[in-house]
Amino acid sequence: MPKSKIMSLEAANPNPVRAKKAKTRTAPAVTLPLGSFTTPTPSTSTASPTLTTSTAPTTSTMPALTSADTPAPSGLAPSVPADFVAPDMREFSGYRATRSELLVASAVVTDLGKFTSYAVTLGILAPPSASIASAVTLGLEWRAQRTSAEAWAGYTKVQDAIAWKGALVLLDELRPLFQAAVSKDATLATAYPGLTKLFNATNVMTKHAVAAKKRNARAAAAAAKAAAAEALATAQAAAVPTAAPKVITVPVS
Repeated sequence: MPKSKIMSLEAANPNPVRAKKAKTRTAPAVTLPLGSFTTPTPSTSTASPTLTTSTAPTTSTMPALTSADTPAPSGLAPSVPADFVAPDMREFSGYRATRSELLVASAVVTDLGKFTSYAVTLGILAPPSASIASAVTLGLEWRAQRTSAEAWAGYTKVQDAIAWKGALVLLDELRPLFQAAVSKDATLATAYPGLTKLFNATNVMTKHAVAAKKRNARAAAAAAKAAAAEALATAQAAAVPTAAPKVITVPVS
């Protein structure tokens, strides 16, 4: 950033980086068709899970996004286990359920639960039906968690952007005023260290002090130079010898 822009406290927009992206620094109302989401509860029973594909909420409803004043919900999302280490996702290549598999997964669990002649019909080499049903149920439960988390992540990303745009608009308005105040009253920098650090007010104050010192030094140098020139001129004038007056003799006739 040019030094002149840093030094100026009267700039119309003190943050040219964000100003370059938008000419108008306001946070308009926004409406997004985010719909609703469901926060699933992992099942502990043997009942067949159902993969929800509709947008109708069952336990919670995502707040409508209408303005930058939408309050953040209390609490945070569940924490990732401290000992969790993400594996290389390439290990799961070829083992990701397709949409068609997800749509019939709950029906598969139901069929396995009522397949009373499973062992007789498929033989002793077939994996236990209970194990298959349990594995598919677990997959459905975690897919429901993933769908809900992704929907919530998208919503929070938008809300975060809107909220910070509104905050930064107001902070940009405050910046030059606080910097100007600190340049006149240095105690404000100590009293409000957070604002001072955010707005780099101490640096601005220091730059102003340095600039003032340089201006004073230049003025003093100019005054000294003028005084020296005047003294030299006086000395040179005093060193010039005074010529003796000429006497003209007029003869008397």
